[in-house]
Amino acid sequence: MTVRSGAPVRILLIDDHALFRESVARALSAERSFEVSHCASVAEALRIVETSSVDVVLLDYDLGFERGDRFLAPAKRLGFAGRTLVLTA
Repeated sequence: MTVRSGAPVRILLIDDHALFRESVARALSAERSFEVSHCASVAEALRIVETSSVDVVLLDYDLGFERGDRFLAPAKRLGFAGRTLVLTA
């Protein structure tokens, strides 16, 4: 991951629980040095990674109907070179 001096850290939150996702996104967005986007599925996340620059992914392992680890290899093929933090209940 390349550090961009003075630029906000671009965070992508992937979680299937809307209330949790919205709460974490709002809390992180309150910090000016973070730019946050969020979604509920691997497919949505891959579209975001493909069209936007992302520095950090907060990834729920259990997305209900799919596992979060299915994001990792396709994201790498799309050029994602950031960090991933896997979360689970």
